[in-house]
Amino acid sequence: MKCFLIEMDFEPEMPMFYNWSRSTSREGVFRLPFPWDEWVPERDIRFETGGVHSYGTILKGGRLTETTKQELAKLYCVVKSQSGAARETIDGFSVNMDKTPLVNSRLKSALEDSFAGTFEFAAVEQVWNEVHDSPLPGGPYYMANLLKRLDGWDKERSVIYSMTRKDGTTYNTTNTSKSALLESALENASIWRDSVTRDVLCTETFRDFVTEVGCAGWSFREVSVTSDK
Repeated sequence: MKCFLIEMDFEPEMPMFYNWSRSTSREGVFRLPFPWDEWVPERDIRFETGGVHSYGTILKGGRLTETTKQELAKLYCVVKSQSGAARETIDGFSVNMDKTPLVNSRLKSALEDSFAGTFEFAAVEQVWNEVHDSPLPGGPYYMANLLKRLDGWDKERSVIYSMTRKDGTTYNTTNTSKSALLESALENASIWRDSVTRDVLCTETFRDFVTEVGCAGWSFREVSVTSDK
């Protein structure tokens, strides 16, 4: 079995990031310190199991709440594209729960057909390209909320650090080049978010599938796998 950490592809023209904004430009993006009298995605997105900084969300995942979907629909999803071309994917997976990649209808349908129940898809009506001051073609686009959670690292062969933020909360991170996944813990999953480090990983089955479909913008870094003990 081969497994991979999913990252952004930084080859020319490949990376594309988005920001939630009050307007059709990044001037409307929410910036620190966040206002308390407004709904701010980075702080206020909520899932069935909790908010973006909740251990429940990290451990169990869950679908976006209806309030979250309604509030996001009021905002613009702003990108910056010189070419202005349609995309298969916008942005990538992150350890931050408020960052969710967007996919187009073709990739959404392909993922639903081949990996049923793995993602929740939420339509994003307003993906605006501020370079050309027009909607990005190829829509509608959809947030691909990954639902699957697994505790997959081989704790005996992995280097996992516990870190503390300035506000006193803690999180875990790993040196993937010095760590390994435990094959017996992966439960035949194809793509998942690790419930300890929040990394998004996949098997070669998922990597080969999205590569063949024509997905652009994601890269795959191989991670060691420990055979069943």
